[in-house]
Amino acid sequence: MHQSVLQFWFHEVTPANWWKVDAEFDRVIVERFSELHARAVCSELFEWRVEPRGRLAEIIVLDNFTRGQMSNLDRAMSSGLVKLVEGDIRDLQVLDKVMAGVDFVFHQAAIRITQCAAEPRLALEVMADGTYNVLEA
Repeated sequence: MHQSVLQFWFHEVTPANWWKVDAEFDRVIVERFSELHARAVCSELFEWRVEPRGRLAEIIVLDNFTRGQMSNLDRAMSSGLVKLVEGDIRDLQVLDKVMAGVDFVFHQAAIRITQCAAEPRLALEVMADGTYNVLEA
């Protein structure tokens, strides 16, 4: 079953579809995956965790919560399909552990532009070195 999700997101549509607002595309997703989503919300898809590709349908959040709050993840965490790892993108050991068996990454670690100006060394470590760490892991 997870193969149909992977086929859709990584072969049938392009990354351009992932980020734009498109009511027709949203309708296709709902029509095709609403039953599967309902099962996921009820924690009925744990068998997907048996193999690495099945885990792709599971979301792993790596966050050090310097800006974000746990409450932002409440709804996602309640599904049972989101794994939370409190850690930092600059920590190679944490990244190695989290990235084991992962084929695809949506890397969104960043810091505020005002913080970049105030702390350029931190900006380099998080934005550049952190990205390199993800690629290397």
